Amino acid sequence: MYKFNHFNFNVLDMERSLKFYDEALGLKPVKEKEGPDGSFKLIFVGDGESDFTLELTLLKDRTQPYDLGEGEFHLAFAVDDFEAAYKKHKAMGCVCQDPGKIKAYFIEDPDGYWIEIIRSAKAKAAENPTEPKDYLIVVDMQNDFIDGALGSKEAQAIVPNVIEKIKNFDGRVLFTRDTHGENYMDTQEGRKLPVPHCIKGTEGWEIRKELEELRCDLAIDKPTFGSRELAELIYKENELHPIKSVTLIGLCTDICVISNAMLIKAFLPEMPVIVDASCCAGVTPQSHNTALEAMKMCQIEVINQ
Repeated sequence: MYKFNHFNFNVLDMERSLKFYDEALGLKPVKEKEGPDGSFKLIFVGDGESDFTLELTLLKDRTQPYDLGEGEFHLAFAVDDFEAAYKKHKAMGCVCQDPGKIKAYFIEDPDGYWIEIIRSAKAKAAENPTEPKDYLIVVDMQNDFIDGALGSKEAQAIVPNVIEKIKNFDGRVLFTRDTHGENYMDTQEGRKLPVPHCIKGTEGWEIRKELEELRCDLAIDKPTFGSRELAELIYKENELHPIKSVTLIGLCTDICVISNAMLIKAFLPEMPVIVDASCCAGVTPQSHNTALEAMKMCQIEVINQ
């Protein structure tokens, strides 16, 4: 997978540029490098939240302004308070194109580079508020956990309950998939549980057919018990559109259900997190009940036990 890392602007006066990006956009130096012969200097500035940085490059002997061509390239920054940002940049005298019909404007840095300022997703959501929504997380209802490599009669027994729960749920429904590679046996989990299962692309990895037919949203692949991606998604969604509650169902109660319930609770301690016991099964009935009691102690609501 490729991820954005940084973008570069060549500048003529490093101190001037650092002052501008700090004052205008709150960007601070996070890394710097200098050529062994002193012929160049690089300073990377960042926003303190994302991994993406802007690389400012100073060539020691460069004195002529850079030819930026027709200027048909730019960076864009999203802000929560668009009006306050516009007012600030107007006062700085760096606005080079005012907002038009769409809420966006451009500022110009000391070397002539254009930077677009847009509203953040959070700001857009605030302008169009929605009613709080309930979320249902269907955990690892995959063939290998139902009647495959690690299947059980308890897992098979909850399938009808899970189907009814999804059909009757009024809210957003997300699925997770336990996902391993061909090297599973070489992993720590493989050494402790030497039963290959949920190998990506196999029939055992697939969500149970009658459940997959009900899926109309994300299936989050997770390489281990708890999914940080799932917890972060819930956290970010709650910032944009308040979530009323999160309910978890699926397999296995004592491994992946409890792991994800605890992660979500850690990310959002005030969020009502619910586990429907009638739609869950553990490795054994005893470990299922033990996990339910452990979750209760962590202020996770258990229903239909």
